[in-house]
Amino acid sequence: MVLMDPTTANLFSNFILRLVRASIEGDNQDMDTDTIEWAGRMINLGANAHRIHVTRQYKAPKLERALREEFWSTMAGFVVDEQADVAGTVDLNRDMEDAEIRIVEDLCKRSEVARKVFLQYTLERALIPDIPSLTRCLPRILNTLPPAVNPDENVDGDQVLHSFTYHSFLHSFLAVLARSHLPRLINTPRFQKVVLHDFLFPLLERWDESAHEIVARFWSEFFDVRVIGGQVGGIQHAGIGEGVRIVAEWADKAFELGKKDDDRIYTLYHLYETLIKRSCNSYLPKKGPEKPEDEDLERNRQPYAISPPAIMEFLAQGIPGQYGIVLGSGLQNPPLGDDAMEEEMGEQEDVVMTS
Repeated sequence: MVLMDPTTANLFSNFILRLVRASIEGDNQDMDTDTIEWAGRMINLGANAHRIHVTRQYKAPKLERALREEFWSTMAGFVVDEQADVAGTVDLNRDMEDAEIRIVEDLCKRSEVARKVFLQYTLERALIPDIPSLTRCLPRILNTLPPAVNPDENVDGDQVLHSFTYHSFLHSFLAVLARSHLPRLINTPRFQKVVLHDFLFPLLERWDESAHEIVARFWSEFFDVRVIGGQVGGIQHAGIGEGVRIVAEWADKAFELGKKDDDRIYTLYHLYETLIKRSCNSYLPKKGPEKPEDEDLERNRQPYAISPPAIMEFLAQGIPGQYGIVLGSGLQNPPLGDDAMEEEMGEQEDVVMTS
């Protein structure tokens, strides 16, 4: 049962990547394929544990030969690519070689071991962030998205696992960006292109409602004092200020592209309502002594910091509930405080490791 835990699989994935990287960067240039194979078998055993328990066929499928013969060396090649990027001897906008694309995409479509290792590698590059590597890796993830799972149909166990792994990656990937890289995402056009225009927006258009919900929650992270600028705990943070308003454009596009299911529309309503309230709360000054000029400033202030047209129209329709649409928007309520939002975000757990 321990091997079924996603954290265990991620530990083994990280272990494999360390061994692969050591074969390129370490003193010993020989890849420890035996240990890598053992770690791969542990991931594979965890991926098949439920099927083994149900069928009582107590033997996990063997690892694909393509992992041993092609995939590990391909991953090592990515480390070499990183070194070439740093040296500045290559085109930083280049894609993978055709053979690398074939190997990664073919295996990620059918092998949980390949998925875990490749997604873990992509998360590691996002932590830096290594934009050239993300330029090469994110299209592979986009091209191997699992089909949307219909809860009313019987689906293959591997399809469910494929979907779970990719949803977990998406959540962890956005968590990495939220922790460290939001100002860079706003201020760096190339980073925007690689992450948003070439990955997130096409992903929303192709994938399912769960992905839409994960991304919708992400937009609220921009409206934090550490991103916008201000004082936290006596420390002044230099932020991007009014530049954060571009998030209105991104969130509106994400809303229009993302899948929407009537059975889950309330969740989307709540997430986008929280975004608008959070943006408003971020710009409101701290309450001080009551002065006439303060009251005038409050009256003249726009009611919300951002007003994405499609989202505002959606929210203005009212709150969907058990008895249909409740007239009147929830935006008339007071803005959420930062503590409430942090508590909500704290309930989310990164399933894919990011360290």
